[in-house]
Amino acid sequence: GGGGGGGRLRPTPQPPFPSLFVETASRELAPAPGAGRDRASALRLAFLGRALGKLLSEGVLVELPLARFFVKMLLGQKPDLGDLASLDPALAASLAALRRAGAAEIEAAGLTFAVGVRGAAGAGAAAAVDVELVPGGASLPVTASNVAEFVHRAAAAHFSAAAPAAAALRSGLEDFLPHSWPRRAFSAAEFAVLLGGGRAGVSVEDMR
Repeated sequence: GGGGGGGRLRPTPQPPFPSLFVETASRELAPAPGAGRDRASALRLAFLGRALGKLLSEGVLVELPLARFFVKMLLGQKPDLGDLASLDPALAASLAALRRAGAAEIEAAGLTFAVGVRGAAGAGAAAAVDVELVPGGASLPVTASNVAEFVHRAAAAHFSAAAPAAAALRSGLEDFLPHSWPRRAFSAAEFAVLLGGGRAGVSVEDMR
């Protein structure tokens, strides 16, 4: 354990709150599919946020390796394609390959503007539901002329599944940190440092 004055709390080898988080391929933590969509998990995430906020406000460093895309969402920032690998490296590689593919290869893939997203509204904890990326997307084929739009919208749909978890965790953090902090120009890397230490010059005071 640890108290105030710059102590450090180390997590157990298993991800904390296993029903709320899963470990990514890079051994970071991302919200479990569906976390934050039901009242029970939203309350647990808010409780965790309050605990983190209290520790940070007391100068205690917590080694919590949150995935970069999720840290951005906590900060009120919008994750982009460059962050997709922190959620799902295989999906990031697949979408990158699709964007480089030729017209015939894209057409042969038979894709439409609807993708399966785990954790989307209406999905079970382990199930995926088809999400239309645009109205009528299930009948709109992906072609060379719209593949870039498809890639961006598909990535956004997967990020959006984590939005309820980010909102719940942020609500708890704001009980102890200034309410303006997510809107400040902190990068995901800087906030990760604030959580886990490792570089001087970033502190809770910077949030005020």
